[in-house]
Order: sequence, then C-alpha cells, then structure tokens
Amino acid sequence: MEDTLTRYYGLHSNTVEKPVQPCLALEIENTNREMLRSELYDQAHKLRQMKGEDLEGLNVEELGQLEKKLEAGLSLVINTKEERTLNEINKLQRKMKMTLHREKLVTVNSELINNVSISSNSTPPLDGDSPNSSRLPLRS
Repeated sequence: MEDTLTRYYGLHSNTVEKPVQPCLALEIENTNREMLRSELYDQAHKLRQMKGEDLEGLNVEELGQLEKKLEAGLSLVINTKEERTLNEINKLQRKMKMTLHREKLVTVNSELINNVSISSNSTPPLDGDSPNSSRLPLRS
C-alpha cells in the first residue's frame, strides 16, 4: 500500500512541477487578437484622416488619394440624398392628389346633400295650403 501511495503522490507531484506549455488554441487567439487590434488602430487612423485630423504625416500623393476617396464618398452621399428627396417629393405629391380627390368628393357629396335637402324643402304646396290662397267656407 505504501508503494502505491508513493507512486500516486510521485506521479502527481511530477506533473505539478512540470512547466505548463501554452495551449495552441490560446496562441492562435492571442495572434488573432493582436491582428484585430492592429487593424482597429489602422482603421481608426484612416477615419481620423478622413475627418481631416492626423494629416501631418501624409505626403502629396497620399493626400491626393485621400481627396479622391472623399470625393467618391461625397458623390455617393449626394446621390443618396437626391434619391431620397425625390422619393419624398413623390410621396407628398401622391398625398396631395389623394387629399384633393377627397376634398372634391366631399364637396360634390355636400352639394348633392344640399340640393336634395333644398328640393325636399321646396315641395309645391297642396291646394289650399298656399299662403296666398284663402279658405272660404263652401256654401251650398
């Protein structure tokens, strides 16, 4: 039994004392993290340059390339804005047409209603109901 315990503790004590090597997956993750960090820094730097910041280190050619990128981006923004503005104008025109159409319908309907009520109020009087007729007793 003592021999078994010695082997047991001996095996476990040896494994604890061995230096732990980093896992391959951990190394890959660290490498990816560093690449992403570097890419993030580069993209943030490019964004600052597009905003007109951090231009000191650029030469004339790089400034020209940046200008072309900005012009292309501005052109896309202008086209998108024009398209959306035209869509809004078309929507408003359709709404106006619908509103005008409804107003015409309401006007026609109210004119019809007025004509009907006027004509129903202007029924010709029956004989003897007219204010000009006088009621005389009948003599036999």
